[in-house]
Amino acid sequence: MIGLSRHLDEANILVEQKPRVIEETKKLFIEDKSKLFTGAGRTKADIQKRIRLFDDMLSQIIAE
Repeated sequence: MIGLSRHLDEANILVEQKPRVIEETKKLFIEDKSKLFTGAGRTKADIQKRIRLFDDMLSQIIAE
């Protein structure tokens, strides 16, 4: 939710790109060797990294 809240101004782009957002989110889960997206990352640094990774993914979709 934090990652999405940072992009409320671009919500229309994200809605239009919904299928891509879903696919890229799935990739984050699949490619995540550190398990940040599947519950292993619980420290403050882990949570910050998870937010940053998701935010970066959304930013890439918006930029294209």
